[in-house]
Amino acid sequence: MSTSISPASTILAVDTSTGWCAVGVCRVEAAPSSPSIRICSEVVVDGGRLHAERLFSLIDHVLCDSGVALEALSLLAVTTGPGSFTGLRIGVSAMQGLALARGLPLVGVPTLDALVHAAAPADGLVVPLLDARMGEVFGAFYRMTAAGPEKLGEDRVGPVGRLLEQMPSGGEAAVFIGDGADRYAAEIRSALPNARIVPPPGNTPRASFVALEAARRRAAGAPTDPAQAVPVYLRKAQAEIPRGGKP
Repeated sequence: MSTSISPASTILAVDTSTGWCAVGVCRVEAAPSSPSIRICSEVVVDGGRLHAERLFSLIDHVLCDSGVALEALSLLAVTTGPGSFTGLRIGVSAMQGLALARGLPLVGVPTLDALVHAAAPADGLVVPLLDARMGEVFGAFYRMTAAGPEKLGEDRVGPVGRLLEQMPSGGEAAVFIGDGADRYAAEIRSALPNARIVPPPGNTPRASFVALEAARRRAAGAPTDPAQAVPVYLRKAQAEIPRGGKP
């Protein structure tokens, strides 16, 4: 299954990777080589991790609010992790089902690759962190360029102190975003006094970030087969970890 991204493309994007449930309809505004988006309708709800009960009603809401019918959509997008195990399964399953039922292409977007757009127009190093519980965070490192975020390495999980030790050296001040940055702000500032931590609501997951990253990926030739949009957990669920073992 394939599609192209053009200024006429309309994207339905979903992020259920955290306690927030973000759903939006966005339209691609720029040329395929450097896509940007316009938000048609977007909602971000504190879902209390009850995404299964709320997701489809929120999808109905943004479609109705934007005046966009399912038949008019060009692309679906969903975050694939890391993040909440249950949330990821719900979001990915729902969007796969919608894609297959309607014959629509689907792009899976790594959660941190979407969240990093919350730091724009920051320069230098950006570090999105999600609270992974059990004293750990999900994180990744990006350098912001004129062409957009450049990812430096893979997603990782561990104590925030370990991730800080793994930060690329470049001398620039770092910008931290996400609920993990909020939770461990004191530890981050202790290690990096010049760090900037983006406070809420600026660090909240947004469906428009997912749509923007999906447009960038599709323009670069990312696959759109719904079967390839699968959750990426980085570690076992807490219930699957043997007593006394490590994730």
